[in-house]
Amino acid sequence: MESDIIEEILSRLDAKSLMRCKCVCKSWLSLITHPSFRIRHVKHQVPCVVLRLNNSGHGRLFSFRSSENLFDHITHRFPIKISSSALWPLVGSQNGVICLSCSSDRSVYLWNPTIKKLKKLPPYHYQSNILPTFIHGFGYVNNDFKVVKVVGGRLESCNQVGVYSLGTNSWKTIKMRPDHIFSDDPDVTIFPHHMHSVVVNGCIHWILNYRRKTPEEVLPLEHSLGILAFDLRTEVFKLIDSPAPSIKPFDVESMCNWSGCLSLVTIYRPRLVEIWVMKEHGVSDSWTKHVSVDFLKLPAPSCEGNYFRLPIGLSDNGNLLLSSDSQALHFYNPKSNRVELLCPKTRVIGFTTYVESIFLS
Repeated sequence: MESDIIEEILSRLDAKSLMRCKCVCKSWLSLITHPSFRIRHVKHQVPCVVLRLNNSGHGRLFSFRSSENLFDHITHRFPIKISSSALWPLVGSQNGVICLSCSSDRSVYLWNPTIKKLKKLPPYHYQSNILPTFIHGFGYVNNDFKVVKVVGGRLESCNQVGVYSLGTNSWKTIKMRPDHIFSDDPDVTIFPHHMHSVVVNGCIHWILNYRRKTPEEVLPLEHSLGILAFDLRTEVFKLIDSPAPSIKPFDVESMCNWSGCLSLVTIYRPRLVEIWVMKEHGVSDSWTKHVSVDFLKLPAPSCEGNYFRLPIGLSDNGNLLLSSDSQALHFYNPKSNRVELLCPKTRVIGFTTYVESIFLS
């Protein structure tokens, strides 16, 4: 059989079957472990959604295809023993590898749940006498996985930034630059709106809250929205304009990668949800309001009466995942303008998109 035909067949196998094929012969092993083949294999896999649910214990994740019912999920148990008091935020997922951080000991792990491979990162040594807050990001570029760790609960020019490379299995420290990220106004402080990040076009993105002090008699504080991007190739920070000045940090429920585009899911009380998509990365004028839906005007699934649908994030196929007051999980299909039930009783505390792969093998 021609080698290109063999390569095409192997690239379409599921991850577990492909791992077994590594033992067939040396030529197959060489092919399967080549970085370009691994990327090709990922592109043939069906994207899934990974959820961490609080009613599943602290050591499990669930993955399912967003077009399927959550009852048909796959359970992934954490490969390490974890404390029930520790928080394990999902930093992100790239090419089948999930990045997890631990709140109790500040450790970071790379985990491929499909092939059950785990990598604990070496500790990052930061210059601080206190136990600081970390802002994390995770991405893949130039055949290398990278983890970014910003030291500090708020963003300042003196922040220490660590960049980990799986290729060298080491950290390096860079400066928080450029300075135009930071305001010249001494009354303005910059905080991450939440710790979630998303990778688009080789850049990690975080949502920022520019908070300005006002006179004591004036309440509330003034807030404005910013988007911080870290280019994994150049290792430089830059700012990206938000879709509209009227959007405030607290209007944004999630930031996602929607079909290769940066997207924001905003919500305005009581139940108006909008999805903004940046069609051309880094170009402010390319922001487009892709979806605007008033859930008050949509019929509720028959299992529930009055409830509030809270956006969780966008799946790869463009469906909007929703949770409700009764802890049910739904998805909204913009094409059909319908809300469908995924699971009647569950509460999501972590979300990321995912695809099976053999990375880390």
